[in-house]
Parts: sequence; structure tokens; C-alpha cells
Amino acid sequence: MSSNRWKLSAIAASIAAIIVLFVFINQPKPTQFTAQVKHESFELPDNSHITLFSNAELLVAADFNKEKEQ
Repeated sequence: MSSNRWKLSAIAASIAAIIVLFVFINQPKPTQFTAQVKHESFELPDNSHITLFSNAELLVAADFNKEKEQ
């Protein structure tokens, strides 16, 4: 009798694992959007680049990229 419980538990666990894998594999991928408006690229003093679209705003904290005192 105990052997049958183990078999049923193993079958139930296998079925649950298959269902979980199926759900994860078939999740919808995130949608990506691309703006169809003019954009401008800027080179910063450290040679990095930033791209902004015409109606975009870039807000930077006043202490951004400053050395922090310890």
C-alpha cells in the first residue's frame, strides 16, 4: 500500500512539474516600442553618450556623480 502512495505522489509531482514548465515556457514576451520621432545624441565630458527624443526631459540630481565623503 505504501508503495502505491509513493508512485502516485511521484506521478502527481511529475505532472505538476510539466504544467509549471509549460506555463513558464509559454509566457508572453514583453512588448518593445520604438519611438518614431526625431532624437538627438549628446557626447558627455567622460566620452559617454546619451540619446534623447525631442519631447524628453532628463532630470539629474544635483549631487549626481560627485565624490561622497566618508
